[in-house]
Amino acid sequence: MRLVSAIPQALCCSVTGRKPYVMGMEEMRFPPKGVVVPNAIAFRQKGRVFELVRTDPIPVLDVTEADAEIVLEKYGRAGIVAVKPDEELEDALVRAMTLRLDFCRMELTAYREQQAVRQAGGLEILLPRNHHRQYLREMRTLQVELAADDVLTSDIGAGFIRKADQPLEDPMASELQAFGISREAAPMLPRKIDSLMDL
Repeated sequence: MRLVSAIPQALCCSVTGRKPYVMGMEEMRFPPKGVVVPNAIAFRQKGRVFELVRTDPIPVLDVTEADAEIVLEKYGRAGIVAVKPDEELEDALVRAMTLRLDFCRMELTAYREQQAVRQAGGLEILLPRNHHRQYLREMRTLQVELAADDVLTSDIGAGFIRKADQPLEDPMASELQAFGISREAAPMLPRKIDSLMDL
């Protein structure tokens, strides 16, 4: 199975090394093995603004289904997805970034709710830690990146919406033009109605 990660740093995840070996009344267990999940995105600070950097080609982790289940169970909601058989890597990365955005938003919401409960109980609030600030920076950067998606930004109005300065061709006017009578001299529709009907 192929995994794509939108977590900014590479992760080392422990998975089952070998199945336990049973000999007679004794069971021998083996230590777990570690797999490194490479990150497909990184954040670069440019002044006070963070920009998202994508690596090309997109790094993936190819593991067995049993190992993939463990990795997805531990870190799946933080921004790791399994690539579907008929899916492009770019689409899987967009899914992973959306999952990471939801994770950052959920973590910050949980922190704010915890501080609201402390404040309601008369306790002083705890200032945000470094990872909270990192979640906020990630969230802002991912929002900008995902808002520039082709589905949201590509022009789909061509052929459906006619500009106001291009009125609909009047067949009667073209017939009168053949007799030397202009549209301004004998309009079929008044100008105000023409603009109201978007003709």
